[in-house]
Amino acid sequence: MTTTNPELDVLLEPAEDLRHKRYGSRFLRGLPKVVVGISIVLLMVIVVCAIFAPLLAPHNPNTPDLLNPYAGPSAAHPFGQDSAGRDILSRILYGARLSLLGPTIVILIAFVVGVPFGFAAAYIGGWTDIGISRVFDLIFAFPALLLAIVIVATFGTSFYSAVFAVTVTYIPLMGRVVRSTCLVERQKPYVEACRLQGFGAWRILVRHVAPNIGRILVSQTTLYFAYALLDLAALSFLGLGAQPPQIDWGSMLENANQGVFQSVTGVIFPAAAIILLVVPLNFVADWILEYNRGRGEFR
Repeated sequence: MTTTNPELDVLLEPAEDLRHKRYGSRFLRGLPKVVVGISIVLLMVIVVCAIFAPLLAPHNPNTPDLLNPYAGPSAAHPFGQDSAGRDILSRILYGARLSLLGPTIVILIAFVVGVPFGFAAAYIGGWTDIGISRVFDLIFAFPALLLAIVIVATFGTSFYSAVFAVTVTYIPLMGRVVRSTCLVERQKPYVEACRLQGFGAWRILVRHVAPNIGRILVSQTTLYFAYALLDLAALSFLGLGAQPPQIDWGSMLENANQGVFQSVTGVIFPAAAIILLVVPLNFVADWILEYNRGRGEFR
């Protein structure tokens, strides 16, 4: 913007630049909210598709069509057909059930077991902290996927063996997060004030400490759900997870990998389903972690 007064032009130009910067910063602050909103809607769609898979699937997921193996997308089979001629779309819809059920079981058990151990280690301290931490360190000494493979090989290949194996590796992860965050909260003045008022340890933990670390727990739980889904898919891809006629996205990738040079649709769509679930979970976890604890608002 220019005027006939050169001195006024000098004053107006910085103001306009500042206004553009302000609008740009508002856009950048609003963009994560848009991404998170889309992520939440996408996650809800996937969950709904998994629940209503029998109603949404156009074909029986286990019915073969040996005359049309590796057939490409068509009107009857929008995602194509796999090595046995089974409809890939139907298998993805049904596979979403186990692909969501497995991480849900892992996270629930890890939360129920790991959180109390983490609280006990941080708040009681002493030999309790040493004992619990050494057990966690012993589990951490083994690579998570390798430990899961050993457990599955010991108890047999099945969906629930894979879930149990992954759960064992996630309990210390959850406990370690709770312990570290609780140690920080334990040193804050409000905890000492509660002690001086005569509050017991249980009341301080439940009424004061737990709500203050809840934001971090929810964020980490969401993130661990995505990691557990990837771990279970990896075990199924190796043939150690869901066994036929059970379906999950990892076993679909393992089956499609044998004929990837004949048809890529069997690989692309299960992999895309995993990505469309894992990436939004990461966005939501980051968004929860950015919670503005001072004002009680999500950024």
